[in-house]
Amino acid sequence: MVNLLITGGLGFLGQQAARRFLRRGAALWSPVDRCLKPLSQLTLFDAGGIPDDLPAEITQDERVQVKIGDITAEGVPAELVDEPDMAVLHLASMVSGDSELNPDRAWEVNVLAQRALLDALAASAPGARFLFTSSTATFGSLPPHAPPDYAAGDGTKQLPGNTYGFCKVVCELMVNDYARRGAVDGRGLRLPVVVVRPGAPPPLATARRHAAGALAGPIL
Repeated sequence: MVNLLITGGLGFLGQQAARRFLRRGAALWSPVDRCLKPLSQLTLFDAGGIPDDLPAEITQDERVQVKIGDITAEGVPAELVDEPDMAVLHLASMVSGDSELNPDRAWEVNVLAQRALLDALAASAPGARFLFTSSTATFGSLPPHAPPDYAAGDGTKQLPGNTYGFCKVVCELMVNDYARRGAVDGRGLRLPVVVVRPGAPPPLATARRHAAGALAGPIL
């Protein structure tokens, strides 16, 4: 059976992913046996505290364990992926507004922590599935005179306009290289908008503000 780690596991995406995996009795790719096997243990790792409203289907499932810590701390990534039969859903990230205010910390959280996690996974579970969330922020602003149906693709030049987007470009290239070498079976998913968890909003414009404005506006 396969252990699954979800970093940023107590945020909106992390909880939703966890519930889907638990409900479906999902089969995960085993890097040891190279076939699909049942989920054995689901670890939700997060930097924040455990929410009071964490769903019972998560808290009462014996397959789930919750760990709180700093993913940038030395040794933490290796502790999280210390089994040979592992898969990782890497959602932990410093959001755009905070990244602009503290680019050094953004580099540690968004880039160096991912590298440490990939190195640890390659050592303990070579060839393991590693899915991380990137962002359409890697493309920056729309090109001048872009048509209404403009869509960016893998061939679109990436020109990030902020620190968050820059970090995500680096992370995409990093996963590509680890996958090329066979260290992990890496994939990335570019999300257009991430609504961050409840709390004081960052002082800069972020996805939360854009989403709030869209939800408050007229529905066309």
